[in-house]
Amino acid sequence: MTATCVSDLIAQRRVALIAPDLPVREAYAMLQKMDAETLLVVSKEGPCGVLRRESLPRGMDTVGTRRVASVMTPAGPAIPWEMDTEQVIRVMRACGRSDLPVMSADGAVVNLISMRDMAVV
Repeated sequence: MTATCVSDLIAQRRVALIAPDLPVREAYAMLQKMDAETLLVVSKEGPCGVLRRESLPRGMDTVGTRRVASVMTPAGPAIPWEMDTEQVIRVMRACGRSDLPVMSADGAVVNLISMRDMAVV
């Protein structure tokens, strides 16, 4: 039996990368357009947060000029896409996160893997 790798689970999914200074209204519009639940927040230093639809304020009229950084959840450590799922679960548990940014072989942040993805394995 071979181990399942992160790349096997996320191969068909694209996650939008957004900047922490993006207005919340624009991030919400992206979520709506993509019909997605999550956006990965990436700064110049690397992945810094996750923005979930459920964490956005109920009334978008209340966001004013707020930026994504004010409503995002901090991101866990980025993991390589070759990592096997057992290792991913250990990292998630160790850092108390239910999702982690994923890096390609060249070190670019390319996706996000969640505990929900792990349920497939």
